[in-house]
Amino acid sequence: PIDSVKFGSLYTSTDAPYRIIAEYDPRVIVGDQHDIRIAPYAKCAVSDKNNSFIYARELERTLKLFTAWDSSNYMLGEAGDYLAVRSDDLNDMYIIPREQFGLIYKEAEG
Repeated sequence: PIDSVKFGSLYTSTDAPYRIIAEYDPRVIVGDQHDIRIAPYAKCAVSDKNNSFIYARELERTLKLFTAWDSSNYMLGEAGDYLAVRSDDLNDMYIIPREQFGLIYKEAEG
């Protein structure tokens, strides 16, 4: 979850096709309607502004993380997943599943 102002300051939309590696097809529920697939509406974006980066550490044990953007629900991390925090906002922490980490992030050079 990210608001549009923060998204616009960190990411640039691209024309690249949206591809996701997930155990399920992402969906949302709107009002009383049935769930709606989001893939047809999703667009790719890249984080190329301000040379943004994260700090990340592999988890050694299970962790429940209550985030700044949802204090009533937690993200669950298992050993091997990663705890990440944005370098430009140390309050923006989240869990990255181990299977996705290497697909989404690369190690900083230098």
